Amino acid sequence: MSYERLYVPNSDGIFESPLGEFDTSLYTDRWVTVADYLEEVFTLMYPHSRVIEALTDRNISYSHLFAVGQRVKSQLIDAGLERSDQKNETRESKANEKNETNKMNAMNGGVCTREKTVILMVGENSLEWLAVFIACHLMRGEVVFSATHPSSPWPEISRSITTTCATVLVLTRNCYQKIAEEIDHPFLTHVIITDSRGGEGLGKGEGEDEGGESYEVTLTSTRREQIENPEYDRHELDDVCQMLLSSGTSGSPKPIKISPQMIFYNILALASKGTYVYSPADISLLAQPLSHVGGQNIAFLSVIYHGPSLVVTDYPGSVGVLEMVQKYKMTHIIAVPVVLNFLSQYEQLDQFDLSSLKYILAGATIPNFEKVNLLLRRAKLEGKCRLKNIYGASELCGVVFATNDRLLTPIESVGVCAPGISFKIARMGEEERDRITSTAPASGLITEPGVEGQMMIRLPNGQQLDKLYFNDPQKTKDSMTEDGFYKTGDIAKLDENCNVYITGRMSESIKFRGFYVSADEIEEIVMQSDLVMDCAVVGEPSVSNVESPVAFVVPSPKGTLMPQEKIKETLIAHVAASVSAYKQIREVYFIDQIPRNGNGKTMRKELKKGLIK
Repeated sequence: MSYERLYVPNSDGIFESPLGEFDTSLYTDRWVTVADYLEEVFTLMYPHSRVIEALTDRNISYSHLFAVGQRVKSQLIDAGLERSDQKNETRESKANEKNETNKMNAMNGGVCTREKTVILMVGENSLEWLAVFIACHLMRGEVVFSATHPSSPWPEISRSITTTCATVLVLTRNCYQKIAEEIDHPFLTHVIITDSRGGEGLGKGEGEDEGGESYEVTLTSTRREQIENPEYDRHELDDVCQMLLSSGTSGSPKPIKISPQMIFYNILALASKGTYVYSPADISLLAQPLSHVGGQNIAFLSVIYHGPSLVVTDYPGSVGVLEMVQKYKMTHIIAVPVVLNFLSQYEQLDQFDLSSLKYILAGATIPNFEKVNLLLRRAKLEGKCRLKNIYGASELCGVVFATNDRLLTPIESVGVCAPGISFKIARMGEEERDRITSTAPASGLITEPGVEGQMMIRLPNGQQLDKLYFNDPQKTKDSMTEDGFYKTGDIAKLDENCNVYITGRMSESIKFRGFYVSADEIEEIVMQSDLVMDCAVVGEPSVSNVESPVAFVVPSPKGTLMPQEKIKETLIAHVAASVSAYKQIREVYFIDQIPRNGNGKTMRKELKKGLIK
């Protein structure tokens, strides 16, 4: 198949989106806060679309969920989460102030200079979680919302409180019970527990349409004596409504400041010109952790703009995805490649009816396209269901590249960059290979095919330039170029038509005897074997400080029937026949499960810890 050349670099070696510029008036004329967006979508655009909680099968409308969020907001205010300069004001004066606040925010580009409360949410994907999320945004500039994964132990939650400077901790009942005896942090002023109930005896809630179930969320708040007031420049949060925690695959999670303007851009850029293709008749799975950008911004905020029904669940497992597609007749799922790899080889795949699927969106890591095609073929979805690659970063607030329905790109590429996006690929010297956020100047830009370099991306108007890492100006400076490009740390290359391919991570490169080996490249080759269900490649350190490429492997059902020593010999020979000598794997280790974070990214540091031990 031939492809049209979509990108032509300018004289500075920078590529611009073939979808053109982004018109910021698309949101400045409509929304100032995320609350404005949520109110329009939930009550005016799609009040009758549904949100279904898979665990309980509770089924409520968009408008009812918004009304529940409004009542949770009132409970937060009753618990004392109001601005110190407003505690003696009446509710009526607050309502009258709302319009004036929005006007002032609009005049200041969305900036609210009052001190804000940072709330950290810990909870599983649920209607409760969404209600708290909506409530925090309905506080309109008084609250900054952050969240951490529901499986986090108390030490990790405590670190998240410290890095985000949160003073309020909100937990679902299940998460609270796991750590109740350990909760102790000097910053905290409130610990709030959420509970929910629904059923016919509850009565219809405000905003609910006929035929839906009643639903309510209640809060139990405990005040605590704050021992230490967190120290940071309060103006850092002037135009911030969310703090996303980075994936933490190569280090501790970092809090990333997100403004309403970044959210609005991501929503509308994905909605334009063939990128996100949803309708109110569709049903989409929301299983990405809502604590992560993949859940909050990619699978929730950007999707509801199109009005599909949502099925909300914690990650149900690979087979659970099949069960949910069949049960709810889903049209769209967002899945990480490891799930697609597993399903392609799942022996009972043909027992599930997946005929409703129209789109599979794959992100977080690079899919193995042979296994994706095998999955579509075995599920009888060839020509009926389309795979869309999506590529982005927490620092960029979501997706910035995606397969486009109007502009053809190779399926192995990341697709087309969103309107208004600029990118460049910088050559990497040895120092840059060794450090993911090197401050060393780039040794030139790549515009020719086949040459790997670091992907750098700029949002329209440089809007993330001064809004990156909270309370860490040096980290922000090191991660940006002087002309406003974010250094992604991803390794990219072009083909002859300037289509873009992500081939790995700089932090995941293995230095072997002076040569650099891409872990992702070797993983892709290992995954070609039908003896392998999942794998991860890391560098095994030696006494001479030389890293040797080694593979951790989860055998497939076919592989479990073969002696491990035979699998090892087969895989080493397969890789050796496919790459240069310095890229060959030196050892194969067998493991029950590859450690991954909630968004499907490999936790290589955990594997390397095992090697060191």
